[in-house]
Amino acid sequence: MCGGEGRFETEVREQDAWLTSPDRFRLYACGACGSRFIDTASLPHPLAHYYPGDYYGSRQQKYRGVFQRLSDAFRRWRFHVLFDRIGTEARRNSRGSSELPSVLDFGCGRGVMLGSFRENGWEARGVEFSEQSAALVKAEYGVDVLHGPDAIEQLGGARFDLITLFHVLEHLSDPRATVRKLARHLRPGGRMVIEVPNYCRLQRGLFGRWWWHLDPPRHLVHFTQKSLAAMLEKMGFRVRILANFSVEYSFFCFLQSLMSLVTRRPNRLHVLIRSTPGADAPGPVESALTVLLAAVLAVPAAIGAIGAFFLAQGDIIRVEALLPEGREIS
Repeated sequence: MCGGEGRFETEVREQDAWLTSPDRFRLYACGACGSRFIDTASLPHPLAHYYPGDYYGSRQQKYRGVFQRLSDAFRRWRFHVLFDRIGTEARRNSRGSSELPSVLDFGCGRGVMLGSFRENGWEARGVEFSEQSAALVKAEYGVDVLHGPDAIEQLGGARFDLITLFHVLEHLSDPRATVRKLARHLRPGGRMVIEVPNYCRLQRGLFGRWWWHLDPPRHLVHFTQKSLAAMLEKMGFRVRILANFSVEYSFFCFLQSLMSLVTRRPNRLHVLIRSTPGADAPGPVESALTVLLAAVLAVPAAIGAIGAFFLAQGDIIRVEALLPEGREIS
């Protein structure tokens, strides 16, 4: 992330149940910026091995029933937050021009947020990693979605008022290079909004290997507020920290991490609510016990998540990076 030297910190094991494997991964800490990263040379298999075909669920239905509808509602909420914050200025900048305000969502998932932008008069495009996902988003929302390892290069000379990356940078082995490439597609005065898990002392220290956001080896890089801001500022962005709490993630992260710590079994609630729970799907007895435990721990988890927010130790970091007028990212 910053070019500093990493030192070995600990070994971590895979947590979720799409694969039941004994694989271990080497986690390093950067002494310069405080970020953590998994040494990709230590992966026993290619990275694609840890994203099986049903990782994103059947036809992009990642969660069961009401939980998928709730997830989609959070994506629409993301749109409203971004639209209220950035939409007015983007429309003002495009006034007098034939061009509509434009947004690129890198790692657009089911495309719910992009669909909302398009419905509200924006030129919307997306990037997804699989051809199947890209095709589904295009069919449902009419949004052009690029895919493949050269997706950014496929953008050509396209420029955007807003580029969003929600919970995608942590999956990339070289997030700095990806952000730099994307930044070249920002218009002067454009913004990049990034949200990633926060490798904070409180929750990582409290839950250890049971912290939900650890997710090895899919989360290859772990950011701190300092490391993410420093990376962007070195590129020439003006950085503003927007949030360390997420309605979508913070309560669930604290609850699932607490449940894993108590039971010493990783992420069983998360597995239960997924549409494709994987090879180690819980049976009816375990499912009932999981729901009961979640109900018992819900109040302590809510108190913990809110307390972490007030201590500025929330589980996510959301930043806005502004490209100043006249500034080009080299």
